Amino acid sequence: MFFALTGTPIVEAATPNYTMSKKSIIVNGQTVEQPYGFVYQQTTYMPLYYVMQALKPLGFVSQWNGHLWTITSSSHFHPSILPPQNHATDSLILNETPLEHFPTLVAIDPDSGAPTTYIPIWYIQQALTAIGIQSKWNGTTWTLTFNVNPAASIPEYAAYQSPTSQPVDYTSFIQAEAAVQSSNVGYVVNTSTNQVVVWPKDDWSLMDDQYFAASFLPGYSFPAPSFAVPGATYVSLNAVQGSTPNDTVFYQIAENGTYIDKWAGNYEDPYRQVDLRTPAPAGLTANKINAFLQSVVPNSGLQGLGQAILQAAQTYGVNATYLLAHAILESNWGTNSLATEKNNLYGYGAYDADPFADGGVFPSKTYTIQFQAWFVRNTYLNPGGPEYYESPTLDGMNQNYATDPTWSLQIGELMRMISQFAGLHLSQYTIYQPGSASPPEPDSNEPVFSFNGASAMLKSATTSSLIPIYSNPDTALNSFDNTPTGNWISGMQVQVLQMEQGFWQGYVTAWYKIQSSNYTGWVMGQNLQFNNIYQLNSKANQPIPVYSNAQVNSTLETTLHTGSWVVMPSYNAASQDMLLIDYVNPLTGTPETGYIESQNITVNKVAQNSANA
Repeated sequence: MFFALTGTPIVEAATPNYTMSKKSIIVNGQTVEQPYGFVYQQTTYMPLYYVMQALKPLGFVSQWNGHLWTITSSSHFHPSILPPQNHATDSLILNETPLEHFPTLVAIDPDSGAPTTYIPIWYIQQALTAIGIQSKWNGTTWTLTFNVNPAASIPEYAAYQSPTSQPVDYTSFIQAEAAVQSSNVGYVVNTSTNQVVVWPKDDWSLMDDQYFAASFLPGYSFPAPSFAVPGATYVSLNAVQGSTPNDTVFYQIAENGTYIDKWAGNYEDPYRQVDLRTPAPAGLTANKINAFLQSVVPNSGLQGLGQAILQAAQTYGVNATYLLAHAILESNWGTNSLATEKNNLYGYGAYDADPFADGGVFPSKTYTIQFQAWFVRNTYLNPGGPEYYESPTLDGMNQNYATDPTWSLQIGELMRMISQFAGLHLSQYTIYQPGSASPPEPDSNEPVFSFNGASAMLKSATTSSLIPIYSNPDTALNSFDNTPTGNWISGMQVQVLQMEQGFWQGYVTAWYKIQSSNYTGWVMGQNLQFNNIYQLNSKANQPIPVYSNAQVNSTLETTLHTGSWVVMPSYNAASQDMLLIDYVNPLTGTPETGYIESQNITVNKVAQNSANA
């Protein structure tokens, strides 16, 4: 049975202040909802959402589009009397027959804090009376009762934990709904109407733009599989967490709300199967990367990094589209605190328990990208790598890289968005074929960040005055025996030559190569107090121009990115329009000296680098 109500909001010159009070809705002796309601012009108004929920146990499935309230009921409800029609407002339709009209008001629901549509309870009572359901209203409690005839006693709700499970039958909608709450792919079917009345939390459908979309990934869409048709609802079952190619099985559970139980096909977003060791199409240029970033999130913390992405991808043999998509997802377009404060674009070391404190610190975003390309290639994409799983693809990475099983879905969708903007096609990418030879890795050495003229004081992190010095850092992939080659004294002045990201006792730790007189060694960041290292942040998140001398019209040497660390031998914020910096060019590796405009940046001294930051 189908009926619909159409409401017209009452428009007031000024929003009235409604006095809210708790109400109760009782169905066959059981309290099912306790919403806030109010009295307006001697009529009690109840929030439509809670009324819709309360009607579920009676077999009603409701939809509200802001104007029309459409209700479908199970077949054993039959209209007996028709209430009088009031043509002064809008219409109520029962089985395509106009029955009633009602006004609506919009007010803030105290429970949700959101604007909510309210409807006079009197009109709902008239509609229910027409189909044989009696209700009473005493000003605070709305009591609904109906007689359960033998036909209605037959179980009419089938609860499915998944499309492949056997249903469990219930006579109570509330019990059936509760039975599937723990399943993301569970649903309930009204067997009298053959309608799906509780939808899966994770479902898929074909959108108007002909892309495939999942309800649990709002804002993302994917190339449509061949089996997808308009109006159909699908759920997917993965044989392996994160999925490997072609083991995501889709079932169609409904078409336009009507229950359908059938296997639809196997499908994955093809970008999840791209061989990430192969290059992105040549059409992905630095300019297109920068334009894409600017078009989606203008002046984000990733702006201007196009060349750094391409160079890192080429150096370490990693797909540039993936490298960009991963930075976007993990850093929220370069805007989260790890990205803005630590230059950590990929969440490296950001364990779930305390992601910001545990996340690694990087001296520049360019170095972060270089490190990520090297680390992913050697850890997740090379067969034999410590976290390699089945294939060098997003699906393979998802198994051991991310706790979120939808990680590969989200990265794949971002790769599609980037490709579409750049005018690229999926056919231009290399899809992984099991057993295919591994493309050579151009450079397997971990990248380092080099300083030009940096100095620091050794500072003990314990009660001891001795600082352990090591011949090599404990890198991100290779641990050593943790035995120091010597000890230097806290308070010594040293030159800082290089930084390399690594580990110490399970935590991300920045290591620094230092020199004193003719001796060099590596020390953990917690043991250094920097003297002249500063972080530059662009006020507009734009690349920072570096000039050859103290004139803006002089030769442009390079650009640095917001968050970059540089050496400033004589920083004085109050008296300098052009600031002298010493740095190592991030793209050429050449030590250089240049000038930057002070008015467009903020400068913060990097005092100490903690052990696990």
